[in-house]
Amino acid sequence: MLNKILRCGVDGRIFLAIQSLYTATEACIKLPGGIRSDWFETLFGVRQGDNLSPTLFSVFINDLATDIKELNSGVETPDGTLSLLLYADDIVFLAPTEKSLHVMLDGMAKWSDKWGIGVNPVKSKVVHFRKKGVQQTSQNFKCGDIKLKIVNTYKYLGIVFSEHLSYEDNAVTLSQAGGRALGSIISKYKTQGYMGFSTYTKLYNSCITPILDYSACVWGFSKYDCIEGIQNRAIRVFLGVHKFAPKLGLEGDIGWMSCHNRHLINVLRLWNRLLKLPNNRLTKKIFINDFYLGQNGHKNWCYNVLGLLSNINLESSFYEQEQIDIEMIREKLMTMQEEKWLHLVSKKPKLRTYKLFKDKLCVEKYVLYNLSASERSAMAQFRFGVLPLNIETGRFKNQPIEERICNLCDLNEIEDEFHFLFRCTLYNDNRKVWMENIVERDENFVQLDEICRMKIIFDKYHRCTAKVINRNLKLRKQNLSK
Repeated sequence: MLNKILRCGVDGRIFLAIQSLYTATEACIKLPGGIRSDWFETLFGVRQGDNLSPTLFSVFINDLATDIKELNSGVETPDGTLSLLLYADDIVFLAPTEKSLHVMLDGMAKWSDKWGIGVNPVKSKVVHFRKKGVQQTSQNFKCGDIKLKIVNTYKYLGIVFSEHLSYEDNAVTLSQAGGRALGSIISKYKTQGYMGFSTYTKLYNSCITPILDYSACVWGFSKYDCIEGIQNRAIRVFLGVHKFAPKLGLEGDIGWMSCHNRHLINVLRLWNRLLKLPNNRLTKKIFINDFYLGQNGHKNWCYNVLGLLSNINLESSFYEQEQIDIEMIREKLMTMQEEKWLHLVSKKPKLRTYKLFKDKLCVEKYVLYNLSASERSAMAQFRFGVLPLNIETGRFKNQPIEERICNLCDLNEIEDEFHFLFRCTLYNDNRKVWMENIVERDENFVQLDEICRMKIIFDKYHRCTAKVINRNLKLRKQNLSK
């Protein structure tokens, strides 16, 4: 290492200072409970945790890049041959053929022997990237005496690359990591007993979104249900509804942008950054080459950007290589999300009541305000049509709708949300207190039809409505158990 530092032109006092740092270097092992081992001399590697260590390692390994590049065995780019990618001690060789990879691995083995650096036999793998239908290579690859295993997928810098360049495995990996992080937040949420919407949203956006959106600027063109499922789970927990609650209701009442649309925004952010890069950068040269290929129909990253911009009527921005207004895109995508959501809600039988009063994709007041967890849960279940009323439970018994009659009163009506809240005689006492509370503030309320009443209570009287739903549910359970 000191030899390489001198070869880089670092000498004088700076060199002597570095040399002194690595003279008689010692270390110890710290165990849980503050127990430490005896100090022992360390003869290899840079100092753990030292600010200078990453720079020293980069200096040490830099000539590997030079040696491999001189082999001229990498893939062709608009700026010449690209042989390897280096990030700290993670190294990727890029080879167009088996023969080229053999040459580079031999070069790596020679460099390792010369400088006393070993190759990790567990983490070092080979992936044969190819189109579907093309047979995987049957050759054996070795770096010195180490045989490298050929695998279908490999994780590099947190991204899972698959042999056919599909990002399904990457999406599954990210969703699993996001699920673990969400589990930690849910644990804190339940332990604390209460958490407001703004706090919960901030935690989600700070701890979960970065995981689910990691590197989405590259792979975010497709929608992945496993990733959307993590966001839906987070919403279900906060609203206090079970897994059979309709996803459209979750999306409508929480008002969050879908994961897929967030990913599309990340794609366009990368587009903007690439346009700003100086033309002499390798990344910019590859982007320009990708752009012209995509423009001519090759299904690459730029081709997908063209499709995205065409869907939002900004196709001209692609051809003119214009910067994209991200906030404008956010508004467009939310508008499109709302239009699709409204269309799907209109066709969802379980949301028979919901679609009568909900016509906008936005966070609801009962979600925003200080309702208790049980009150928020009761309100959400009522709105989504998943309260344990006969209109819902009859589905599991294959009962025709006309036979799902309320058996707690003599009105001989279907036990749906309107019957439960406005008409069933079992709840007359609860309803009287509730109505008096509302009429004190709105004397015209009793003159309205039930649909108009439903709209008003969700807009203005969500707290007292949540309370009466809870009381009615409790009374219903007591009567059914007799």
